[in-house]
Amino acid sequence: MSSLTNAVVVISEGQAVHMESESRAEVTEKEYVKIKKTAELFAVSAEIGGLLTDIDGQRISNLRDYGMNLGIAFQMTIYWDLLLTRRNLVSRFTVTSGRERRLSS
Repeated sequence: MSSLTNAVVVISEGQAVHMESESRAEVTEKEYVKIKKTAELFAVSAEIGGLLTDIDGQRISNLRDYGMNLGIAFQMTIYWDLLLTRRNLVSRFTVTSGRERRLSS
């Protein structure tokens, strides 16, 4: 299976899991990482970039791993943002400038 075809399958499966999990109040970090839509997109993008150049298979694999790890890190920022929003903790951790406070008052 080609890299792009595999990515479409993984992203589609991840979307199905994501849609199923939206009806639940809580999704664990482990479950969220398993969805891997964003991580797979980052990974295949990096891999295809390597395939379009004249580099060896190990370096292409390294690019894919880099993309996957970067995508997982990005997903985790989204997860924590959703978690803080759902638990109404955003205001406790949001830093606002004095100008923003004056404008919102």
